[in-house]
Amino acid sequence: NQRLPFQDAAFDAVLSLNVLEHVTDPFACAAELVRVLKPGGALYCCIPFLQPEHGYPHHYFNATRSGLRELFPKNFEVLQHVVPRSGEPIWTLEWFLSAYAAQLPSRERKRFLNLRMKDIVGKPVLPLLSKGWVADLPEKAKWELASTTAAVFRKPSVP
Repeated sequence: NQRLPFQDAAFDAVLSLNVLEHVTDPFACAAELVRVLKPGGALYCCIPFLQPEHGYPHHYFNATRSGLRELFPKNFEVLQHVVPRSGEPIWTLEWFLSAYAAQLPSRERKRFLNLRMKDIVGKPVLPLLSKGWVADLPEKAKWELASTTAAVFRKPSVP
C-alpha cells in the first residue's frame, strides 16, 4: 500500500478502512491514496485510535483525530470528521475488558469478572498493581493492551 499499482488521479473516490495502522509508513501510504485520487475526489479514511494491538505481528500505528488529519495535505477540505458507529468507545471498552479477562489465569479471571466497575473506575491505580488480576496478566496480554510502551536504544558509534 505504500506504492499502489494505479495511475495518478485514477479514482473518483478512495476508501481506506482500518489499513493505515498495519503499514510501516502510514504517511507514504496516505500520499499514495492522495496520488490516485482525482481532483475533486472524495477520500474516506478510518484508522483506529484506542484499540488493542491486533493483526499480529503487523500493527504499527494508531492515530488520534489530529494524527488522522496530519496524514493528508492541509489543502484537503474536511467534509466530515466523526466517530463512526464502529468506533464508539464501547467497542474499545468491551474489546479491552474481554481481551484482558480472556488472558488471565482461571482463578484471577473469575475474580476480575466479579468486580464491579466502581472497584476500578476512579480508584488510584498504584494499589491495583498488586492485585492478582493485574499482577498475573501474562506478558503477551500486557503487550496487546499496553497503555504505553517504552524502549531504550543506542545509536551506533560508527555510522
